[in-house]
Amino acid sequence: MPTFRLNTLSRATRLCVASLGTVVLLPMAGLVQAADEPADAALPRAESAADGPFINIQALMANPAQRNIVDAGTERLQQEIGMRLRSLIPDRNDSFKGLKVMVGTLQSNNRSQSAAQEMFVAARGDGSFIALMPDSNLMIRGNASGEQSLIRLNNQHSFDPRNIDSVPNEGDDVPNLIETQSGQRSYLTHRNAQGEIVIDLLAGFTQKAANYIGDHEAYALAQVASVNRAVENSQIKNVRVRLAGTQVIANDYPITTPVLADVKNLFADGMRKYSPDLVAAFTVGTPGVDTAAGWAYVNGRYSVNAISASAAFRHELAHNIGGNHCNDGNDNYRFGHNNGRVGTILCGNHVGYFSNPDLKDHLGVPLGDARTANMARVWRENAAKISAYAPSLVPLDSENLITILEERINQAKGQTRYFPLDVPAGTQRLAFTVVPGTSTNKGGQVQLSLKYGAQPTTTSYDYRSTLSQIVGLGPRIQSRAAGTWLSGPKVWRLKT
Repeated sequence: MPTFRLNTLSRATRLCVASLGTVVLLPMAGLVQAADEPADAALPRAESAADGPFINIQALMANPAQRNIVDAGTERLQQEIGMRLRSLIPDRNDSFKGLKVMVGTLQSNNRSQSAAQEMFVAARGDGSFIALMPDSNLMIRGNASGEQSLIRLNNQHSFDPRNIDSVPNEGDDVPNLIETQSGQRSYLTHRNAQGEIVIDLLAGFTQKAANYIGDHEAYALAQVASVNRAVENSQIKNVRVRLAGTQVIANDYPITTPVLADVKNLFADGMRKYSPDLVAAFTVGTPGVDTAAGWAYVNGRYSVNAISASAAFRHELAHNIGGNHCNDGNDNYRFGHNNGRVGTILCGNHVGYFSNPDLKDHLGVPLGDARTANMARVWRENAAKISAYAPSLVPLDSENLITILEERINQAKGQTRYFPLDVPAGTQRLAFTVVPGTSTNKGGQVQLSLKYGAQPTTTSYDYRSTLSQIVGLGPRIQSRAAGTWLSGPKVWRLKT
């Protein structure tokens, strides 16, 4: 079978019938950066485009003091979109491989008629960048030479709430639970130093999509920044989506439900490498075959999105979190909201807000209803569960990662194998993954147990995982980290 080389930052597992990988995470002074190279840039294709310059990005990057002197947006930007960009403010909460995020407010020339919009810029040190304006379905791409193109996407009806673009989650993936000997069970949720629940994302691209956008990593980070800003704007506290990694695959695919069902296979290498909670695929698509601008599982891990639709990802992610379009009479709050003027992310996708009855638009009209449209509540209720799909293998905050076990395993139903783990002093947490390989029976399920100083059994263990095909276990063990731990994956169900 093909192998997959893993680097020191995010080494996970690569295996066939099943694979077991264990890493320990300790405090460190500075993060090691992964060394993946971005795909070759290419001129983007769009319904219409215009040449800039639109953003004074080189001046802002070279001299931060200019942010208070020079407008971030140019006169050309105002002429093209009818909005003014006065400033771009650094957002240090979102980062990836040296990319920097900046957020700016776009003010309409007719302030009485239109609410302000936001721009999300992910820029490199050489001045190249990707800027997203999801409320207007606009993007700007700039290269290091100062050339800029504004891409106008003529798909305003892509998020008509009457169009179906989600399906129920009926897959094998389930959020991981940790069970202790005392019977206490909790989600395998991870938090950063600020106490925020961290939801790790793998952004997967086809080569055609990567060429279309030019800098797929900057695009992915700008998309994540737009979601986190919508979370913040919607008064959803202590939740953050993190870009864990990206992967580029050779072939392009249409935006359909069969492709959605295949995302876990198409991006299996990236899932092993980065251990994400969510996987978002970005593709150019196939005219006449595509059935939506994006598809996602409701209460699930996967989505597939049109690379040209700058607002698709935040919409499909809201389906993953557990929401649906506009409420058509259900006595349920898991819906977006249209207040007669604008629609939130799931109900029209006009503004960067998730429905919340406690918020109002710029004219004082509520953006939700406590009984029928409260996606902010859904985020609060489901964030811990979504964060538990996989243990965080990309270090959190000041952690350092050390791989202590990689093992290819081949087990039959009812078998248990034991692996001794010599855990170094100072370890904060252990992260285990057991992932299926190419020969795994589709119905096979495994459970992982862990015990300090002795072999775990079905009745004696310190920690035990969920019974599933893809298993994760990530206990924090500061109180007695150093020494020998024994892990024991057991196959409980094998479909032949």
